[in-house]
Order: sequence, then structure tokens, then C-alpha cells
Amino acid sequence: MYRVRRIKKNGKPVLETASNSKKRNRLDFLQKEEIIKKIRLGFGHVKVAGDFNIGISTVYKIWKNENNLAMYSEENPNSPLLKSLKGSDFPLVDQALKTWFFQERANNNFLSMPILSEKALQFYNMFKEQQCGQKPFQGSIGLAQKFCTRYGIKSNKAHGESLSADNIAAEDFVKNFQNLISGYSTHQIYNADECGLNYYCLPTSS
Repeated sequence: MYRVRRIKKNGKPVLETASNSKKRNRLDFLQKEEIIKKIRLGFGHVKVAGDFNIGISTVYKIWKNENNLAMYSEENPNSPLLKSLKGSDFPLVDQALKTWFFQERANNNFLSMPILSEKALQFYNMFKEQQCGQKPFQGSIGLAQKFCTRYGIKSNKAHGESLSADNIAAEDFVKNFQNLISGYSTHQIYNADECGLNYYCLPTSS
């Protein structure tokens, strides 16, 4: 929009236009859900647009896409932090990778970005004929990072022996430990984790 005002220059009236446009306010999914709630409660579109500093057409568009927003939010747990409905360019690969990823994590298998990229490339080769006509697929680290962002997957470092720890055996050991120490008093039990025993040690100096 433009505002027109009259000013005088050298004693003569001159028309001057000044831009009155507002910076576009991008909303995240949390704000879009709040807009939908307000409309359901009976707030008018003009009132909602003013509260969020957006255009009325944007409010109508959000309300029209209510079902799509709800579906996307359910499939993407990280959606409150996102600002667009953009999904993967390769939906079959994305869905297969998502299913495989959560199966692997359920089995306590550690996964890295290169592993995700390689697995995505394998799925792409499986679905290549069904996804013909789409742009070339690049199984890059960037693809894996976008996948993690889309589904709210965070990276954690595994320290020490946690990479190869047998969780099932550890649980069984805790159950059997009481039987192992039943004949001993507490002052006879020591923690020898990462301790060394030098049976025969030669002097290192004289």
C-alpha cells in the first residue's frame, strides 16, 4: 500500500508517495495451530489477522489448510519449530527411511549421518522406477540432516562402552548379582572396574 501526502516545494504543491508495506511475518506451526483454535472459538478473521500481524488472506489460507496442517503435524513431531509444509522430494524414500530408522533405534542400534545417507540411497534404488520424472537423487549428508530435522531426530554421542554394550545381558546380570554376593558382607565387595593387577612388576628406576 502507498500513502499519498501533499507537500510544498518552491511554493508549489507536489504529490509524494511513501511505501507503507509491512514486513512479511512468517508463522511457525505452533502459531498456525493457535490461529485455527481462535477461529474455532469464534474470533473473526480480521481480529485474528490483527493479533498476529498478518494479512486476512493468510488467515483464510491457514483455515483452509486445517486438515493438511493437522496431518503434517502428526507425522512430523518437530513441526512446531517449522514454518512450511515442505516435505521430502522423494516421499517413498522418506517413508521407508523413517520406518527403518525407528526400527533400528528400537533395537538400540546407533546410526550416523553417513549410514542414513547410504540407506537412503539404497531405498532410492529400490523405488527408482516408481519415482521416475523427479529430480536427480543425491544421497548426501545434507539429505540426512533435513530428514532428522523433519522428524525431530537429535544427534547424541555414545561414550565409552555404550556403543557395544549388551543391554539384555546387563539386565540379567543385575538380577543375578544378588545371588553372587549373598555369602559376602559389604566390606568384602570391591569395585574393580578399570583396575589393573600387576602380578610381577620390575623396577623402572635405580
